[in-house]
Amino acid sequence: MRLLTLVNYSRHPFSRLIIPVTLASALLIGVSPGCSSKEDVIPTNGGNPADTVFYGDVKPIFDGECAIAGCHVGASPAADLRMDTYANIMAGAGGNPVVVAGNSMQSHLYMHITGASQPMMPVDGTLTPAQINSIKNWIDDGALE
Repeated sequence: MRLLTLVNYSRHPFSRLIIPVTLASALLIGVSPGCSSKEDVIPTNGGNPADTVFYGDVKPIFDGECAIAGCHVGASPAADLRMDTYANIMAGAGGNPVVVAGNSMQSHLYMHITGASQPMMPVDGTLTPAQINSIKNWIDDGALE
């Protein structure tokens, strides 16, 4: 049996099919480069504050700590603040902003999750220092979507 090498690979009778078949297979199993929804973004914060992204790093925290308990979702959210979407977070509580892009120290959201303002959020105080730092970095980096 003859082994294919890089030198004679292009001479193989099926070489024209390899790339199309590989691409078709990737599409069938859902691996398509550059085509993912924002919810599928893998967290990118490798410890560098400038790499903090909303959908990868911050939204999962809000989903797990603020929305899942039912406090900041639905028709009657606590403090009139819905935290289930970027737009709702940026709309604030009762029309008053809770995030001041670029300035965590002026952001009510950050002040409540650190305990600098009362009540401490979340009520059960379950945010880790890493989660608080991710939210702070996101705000200080401009609170971008």
